[in-house]
Amino acid sequence: MNASSRIFARFGACRIPMFRWFVLSSVFLLSNAAAFAQTYTFNPAAEGSNSWSNPAKWGLESGYPNGAGTVVILPKISAATTLSLDVSPTIGVLYLGPSGVGSGSQAWRLMSSTLELDNGDAPAIINNTSGANANFGSPITSSKPVVLQGVYNNLFRNTNSRFTGGLIIESSGSQYFYSTAIVNQSDITHKGTGNAIFGNGNPGVVTLDSNFEVQGDNARRGILSHTSGTLVLNGNITGTAGVKLGTTDANRGEITVLNGNNTYSGVTQIETNIRFSSINNLGLGAIEFSTNSRRLIYSDGNTADITQNALGEARSVILNVATTFDIGNNNVTYANSITGAGRFVKAGGGTLVLEGNNSFANFTLSSATVVAGHNNALGGSNSSVTLEENTTLSIRSGVNLSVKDLSLASGATLSFELQADFVGALLTVNGDQIGNGTYTIDISFADFPSSPTEWTLLTVKGTAEASSFVLGESTLPYGSLHWDQATGSLTFMAVPEPSVSGLALMGLGFAQWRLRRRGC
Repeated sequence: MNASSRIFARFGACRIPMFRWFVLSSVFLLSNAAAFAQTYTFNPAAEGSNSWSNPAKWGLESGYPNGAGTVVILPKISAATTLSLDVSPTIGVLYLGPSGVGSGSQAWRLMSSTLELDNGDAPAIINNTSGANANFGSPITSSKPVVLQGVYNNLFRNTNSRFTGGLIIESSGSQYFYSTAIVNQSDITHKGTGNAIFGNGNPGVVTLDSNFEVQGDNARRGILSHTSGTLVLNGNITGTAGVKLGTTDANRGEITVLNGNNTYSGVTQIETNIRFSSINNLGLGAIEFSTNSRRLIYSDGNTADITQNALGEARSVILNVATTFDIGNNNVTYANSITGAGRFVKAGGGTLVLEGNNSFANFTLSSATVVAGHNNALGGSNSSVTLEENTTLSIRSGVNLSVKDLSLASGATLSFELQADFVGALLTVNGDQIGNGTYTIDISFADFPSSPTEWTLLTVKGTAEASSFVLGESTLPYGSLHWDQATGSLTFMAVPEPSVSGLALMGLGFAQWRLRRRGC
């Protein structure tokens, strides 16, 4: 029996018709095309131009890499090299500078026509371990999922690039998208330690509609702005990791605007100016203001308490650097604690109420009013406090506010809510009181005393500068102030108003006295 007869005999024994075997084999080969794909390595030293269609560069007599699942290797190079896509090929995997192929650590640059990514049933891959940034000046497109791997940055500069099948970031290098149109039709899974960076460095508004899923417990996935204008994140951010919101240049004044319903459970690390409209924008985990953090800006109508999440659960808010909380004209309450070594700056025309047991290095009131609802509301006894011009610090009844130093600018007001049975100073300055202007003291009463009562409003344990304190007009009828600069003590004596019946009796007594004098 010859070889052909043996093959047919075997198929007969297995009862598999030849035609059916041919169909099954074809399906197998097609579905596993990527596994059998040819690998091509570019040789910059070969003769001819550095163009994709040059066969010599690929070690071929004719043709060039093209086809779904094709693997292309661009080796390590010692001089920056431009590869011209004079054709529009399709490949499945692109390796830039893999270990052991070539030498050097210079950049590859792809220019001209479109490179299509299609790896069959598997995600397409761009893996950059070249030792330098990869510059994609040519359009890179794919309707299939694309995985970005490696340790160096990829710069997708061409605004005609499109990833519409999904994008998975696994790289420890950063991914620059010079236009959000590149990814706006795709969801992004971010599980790399590198950053996803949007914008081209120019002024304007950059809007990103993509949804993000951030993966990796205890990790913080970077979403950064690369614009001197505004990056608007309209999509939702979900997942188990945290999010780092920042900028590529700390000297620019750009703003990142959060509009999504963000439910990720990790930390929100803020390193840039943030504008938000709802507590739903800030995830469910802790909030940390870190390097380059500048301003948290409230949109109109936003009264969010950032010390608790959208589920009403208390969360840590960590202030590592000087940060301005600009609440606009909204009235906002922070019910829980804020801690850290940074400076808390309150801005905006609304009133901010601080009720937490706070611990930070400095507090500055730059506009309007802050209400202290806890003894350590302004950072505690080691916090230096500054009231700028025409601002008001209001201290609730029952609170003995303690600070390190107190600096008062012209027009500053201290407002105290008094209660009859409270004992002790309402504001204790453990260090110095700075400022030699005239300051207003406003008094309100949680309960009005029935007999003359004296409160110590302010005690300065260090040096008190020569200052003048005057009662606000609404307080004048109720008592008087006494400021002793030598002892650093400001007291208020309340004089109760006579009751209506008391006034009537006094009136009758006066009338009787007048009658007696007339001999009646």
